[in-house]
Amino acid sequence: MKLFHLAFHEKEWPDTPVINLLAAKDADLPTEPGAYVLGTAGETMLVYPWGTSPVYYIGKAEDLRERLSTHRTYIQGAKDDYWERWWWPRYQYGAAFGASCVWFASHETSAKVLEASLVSEFYLRYGSIPVANTQWPKTPRAGTESDP
Repeated sequence: MKLFHLAFHEKEWPDTPVINLLAAKDADLPTEPGAYVLGTAGETMLVYPWGTSPVYYIGKAEDLRERLSTHRTYIQGAKDDYWERWWWPRYQYGAAFGASCVWFASHETSAKVLEASLVSEFYLRYGSIPVANTQWPKTPRAGTESDP
């Protein structure tokens, strides 16, 4: 995933360069609240109704270090024993295609609202929510009164 793949969210650029989540150390990850985007590593692109993108999951956290460390652990688990148990799609995609990551700190809004905004903007650009997101965020999408 490259920064230009995040052009669907034109309000701000992420607070970090694209990192390889599987190689990152905990000290490289922030402890603040925010939203994050997980994408494939390398050149793998996923097909959406209105285009292709490496992005497969958008999430939120009150402590980004804790949440992203959990992703890293479960992606590694899915790589090591993908036949032994059921894994959430976000971990299967990371195991199959790698996990590049960026995050946005929630400076002016809550992590929930930031995540909802990112998912909604992704939908407006690609015609679908990211493939490993199993549902719309629990907060209203930007500019609406309620969930779809």
